[in-house]
Amino acid sequence: MNSFAHYLIQGLLIILLGYTAQAQKHELQSVIKKYKPYYNAENTKMGVLIKKNGNFESASVGFENDATKKIFCIGSATKTFTAVLILQEMERGTLKLNDSIGKFLNPIKNIPSNLTVEQLLRHESGIGQTVGGPNVDGYSANNDVLLRQSVYENIEPQDTAKIGVHRYTNTNYILLGEILEKINDAPYDQLLKDRIFKICGMENTYPYVSKNIPHLMHPFTMEGKDIYNKINYKYFKDRVFAAGSIASTLRDMAQFY
Repeated sequence: MNSFAHYLIQGLLIILLGYTAQAQKHELQSVIKKYKPYYNAENTKMGVLIKKNGNFESASVGFENDATKKIFCIGSATKTFTAVLILQEMERGTLKLNDSIGKFLNPIKNIPSNLTVEQLLRHESGIGQTVGGPNVDGYSANNDVLLRQSVYENIEPQDTAKIGVHRYTNTNYILLGEILEKINDAPYDQLLKDRIFKICGMENTYPYVSKNIPHLMHPFTMEGKDIYNKINYKYFKDRVFAAGSIASTLRDMAQFY
């Protein structure tokens, strides 16, 4: 199993509920009571946010200060941002969901060019995993070789039996990010800033590509070891990319969702 599975970055839980204020507080305490023993036992942290008519109630487990001000990697929730950008392109008329990826991208080994944008969005492409697989480790500051290799270099052949069947893989959304950059002739992170972060008022949301992000939470191993200085942030920019490279706060995530 690779390091990606071993390192648990502090937990995120966002709850958007349409209850009364009293119901919100009750629901919040119920969530904390339910999950606190688990998070304490695992030596991890949890932030909870409930939103009602623009008002926020929050609580946390394991934080000394206000958890809503902490910035952390949102991981695969990044994919929802990528999906929004793709649907924006559909509205603009720059792509159709039934367009083949070959319309935008040069041929890639083991990735059929006739796959459609919609198949990637739905995780129904049958293609293999690129990041998050057993041969990729982004948690080593000295592992620069992975930055020089093609992200698709070791991808396995497409499983044709899985075409049209949901099978989650980061590769689908990495390809969608490539398509977005090709259409717009602009970096993925710039598209996020201009078309989502600014519009949604997400003032504390950033591409997860630097240790210099203010109030950025430190990731820890399951054994409680701080690995802040060991993470290779270029890994998130160059490889994880449109599948998992955003850092945000609980409040900003509520603004988006």
